[in-house]
Amino acid sequence: MKITMKREGFRKTFLQRSLRVMGIGAICFSFVMSLGACSDDDDGKKEAEPEVNGASVRIGNTSRNMPASGTVYAQYGDSPTGSDIAKLVDNNVNTCYQTDHANFYVMYKADKDLLLNCYTVCASSGPSTNDPKAWTLKGSNDNAKWTTLDEQTGQTFGDRKEVKEILFENEAKYRYYKLEVAGNNGGSATQIAEWTLKYKNVSLHPDEPHSVEIDKFFTNMPTVGTLTAQYSDYPEGQWVRNIADGDNRTHYTTSHTHFYLLWEGDRSTVVKYYSLTSSEDDPKNTPSAWKLYASNDKTTWSMIDQRMDQNFGDRLKDKIYVFNNKEAYQYYKLDIEANNGGDCTQIAEWTLKDVPDIDDLMGLADGYSGSDLTPMGGHYANRHVATAEDRKWLLNPENESDELYAWDGHWKEFPVTLYPYGKPLPADANQHGIGNCSLVAALASMAYIYPDFIKSLIQDNGDKTYTVSMFDPQGKPIKVCVSSKFLAGQSEEMFCCTGKDNKATWATVLEKAIMKWNYIFNVNKNTGGIGSEHVPPLFTGDGYSFGFAPGRLTAWQLQRAVMTSLMEGKLVIGGFNKGDLVAPDGSGKTVTAHAWTLMFSADPSALFGMRNPWGLCYDANGKRDGVLNVFEGQMPSTIDLRIINPGIAANSKEGGVFEPYYPPNYAPQEVRITPVSRTK
Repeated sequence: MKITMKREGFRKTFLQRSLRVMGIGAICFSFVMSLGACSDDDDGKKEAEPEVNGASVRIGNTSRNMPASGTVYAQYGDSPTGSDIAKLVDNNVNTCYQTDHANFYVMYKADKDLLLNCYTVCASSGPSTNDPKAWTLKGSNDNAKWTTLDEQTGQTFGDRKEVKEILFENEAKYRYYKLEVAGNNGGSATQIAEWTLKYKNVSLHPDEPHSVEIDKFFTNMPTVGTLTAQYSDYPEGQWVRNIADGDNRTHYTTSHTHFYLLWEGDRSTVVKYYSLTSSEDDPKNTPSAWKLYASNDKTTWSMIDQRMDQNFGDRLKDKIYVFNNKEAYQYYKLDIEANNGGDCTQIAEWTLKDVPDIDDLMGLADGYSGSDLTPMGGHYANRHVATAEDRKWLLNPENESDELYAWDGHWKEFPVTLYPYGKPLPADANQHGIGNCSLVAALASMAYIYPDFIKSLIQDNGDKTYTVSMFDPQGKPIKVCVSSKFLAGQSEEMFCCTGKDNKATWATVLEKAIMKWNYIFNVNKNTGGIGSEHVPPLFTGDGYSFGFAPGRLTAWQLQRAVMTSLMEGKLVIGGFNKGDLVAPDGSGKTVTAHAWTLMFSADPSALFGMRNPWGLCYDANGKRDGVLNVFEGQMPSTIDLRIINPGIAANSKEGGVFEPYYPPNYAPQEVRITPVSRTK
């Protein structure tokens, strides 16, 4: 789209912008307003009747090309079938008006006097030689005396269906607006896809980007700095300051669909996420595609995130975007490339931060598990204190727990491959015959966020035994040594947690270490039904956690709670209180009374992903490793969360996790599934 503004008596070109717009919907990207008041029919003016030797089409108030009902005339009636004057104003860039003349006019007679200051001309999809090259726009109230409003010469359209938008200075209302074409680019015919007229509430200085100083009271941005919009053509009160004021009831508006917003901080900062909030107006005006760039000199820019085909759906909705950035930048530029088909683009809020917070949500949290008596949490307060004999027993790999009696199994030696995929992955932890989904979900969460920490926990003694670093109920370090004998069922296959090939992994070893730990400290009767918040403290030494009950958070608050917690390195476990809900993408169904591991989804349109400890989901491809994608709709209100501190695991990694979980390649297989246990 090319934009030009003319101001008589001062300067010929007031504003000139060029944007190439391709495809359907490229006709108009402006803020459409009709400010003209109806004039008296009997005002003493005598109008000359329009020439009728050409053709005409009547348009109504719903036309997107013209601001009011009226009639559009063509000087000549020589248009071929399918390219008549109606195609000039049909809001379809794939059709066009055609005449055999290079010099002609088209005219709009409104049903009332109108104050207009903008028009567009759209090239057809035909030969560029048929494009108009020179023209004049005139206004009149009697179809006899005409005032020149704008004049263009030497115009070329670089792309097919390109729109040229032209602004002109005008303070008078006219009933007639006439576009007189004075030549084309050498073709035997002239073609125009679309012609529009409108009023735009533009700034008097649209060449100058609009900036606003952001101080410490504006919490959207990471520091004090300056926020700049590329264009200052906002309507009154809808300026760029609104996107950083923390109030989603205000918004910034521009008539452009391709523009940038620039943040300049007073110092360089690391940004790892941003959010956009849709305005309360037309959903079509919401951005749909953009890129985020960063720089330290405003010359060399690095693209750090890109989004396409975004749909906000509801009004005043926050969408959070996370990316793994470790570089500090002073400048961040959001380059909006398209909206959802609107005449203007609107944004209620834009936030740039290192890690978002959920302080405003904590009033809705419950189920706090912390304790003043032990860092392991209230569940481990006032428990057995390890003796020297206890520690000695735990270090002897030949000593076994009594877990097998709870499950009618027996101990059997199995080969161990600690890390089948080179590092611990959630895919290594799959629930089988024991009802310990919360335990397995917690181990999978540790593998997702802290794979190196898991490696640091396990010492391979080289003799089919493994020493695991743990904590006792008082939060003091303790060592537990296990053999390669694991719980087997009547079929002689492993009854406990396994990897994808039904062989022992790091998860199997940690699960057995927990069994031995429970034998000595007798905190949990057995690993079946153990709460998700009670598992990580055994390895991390930190039992603080809290939860959100189903329905306490909106879908987008839930997403923020999950994303923020993961980015902060916290372990997130959840569950559903309603079963058999089907994910819209076919990734599976919900299961009740069951713990799941929450993670970033590989699907950018999903709120987040939830991995089933079974390693599969009902009615889903087994290669997904049980990852169910959660979208807006019925699912979010049925989810409860448990957010668990990472303790010493956080020392093994800077920050949390920012990437989706991508399951490894493996051959899907039947996994024996036990009746589920509680989620927390």
